[in-house]
Amino acid sequence: MIPERVYYSDNMVQVSNSQIRLGQTLYATSDVSAAKLKLKLPDNAPRWRNYALLCSLVLIVVIGVLVLILRISGGDEQNVAIMYLFFVQALFAAIALILLIQLRYAIELKGTFGKRDVFLWKDIGYLYGKEIVNAINAAISSSSAANHSQHTQS
Repeated sequence: MIPERVYYSDNMVQVSNSQIRLGQTLYATSDVSAAKLKLKLPDNAPRWRNYALLCSLVLIVVIGVLVLILRISGGDEQNVAIMYLFFVQALFAAIALILLIQLRYAIELKGTFGKRDVFLWKDIGYLYGKEIVNAINAAISSSSAANHSQHTQS
């Protein structure tokens, strides 16, 4: 029998070589094959927001290139066009910022259950999420190594 080893523990998360608890959800470590941290919009966010964010970022770049071209060509009439382009660019930047603020960290688990985003939170930073993911991956490695050594001994 393998002794229980805890890789990470706090009031919301516990990761050991036998189980992973994220919030109220519990997984057997042997059922999980990989974990990673990612940014995503909340599940209740409409799908169009992903496309709006991408389009806003692309248009910011395109308008920036147009402004550079107009500045290089010079002339007084281009100054008015540059002013309007800066205004439009600021609008798209505001849209992108609003959408970026809504992004949340999620831990994606892969395993016997498929691929699942199991833990979403808003106000906790990247380092906390990365620490949890590292603990999960360490527990997975330890669990699979222990299972492999048990199978070779039997």
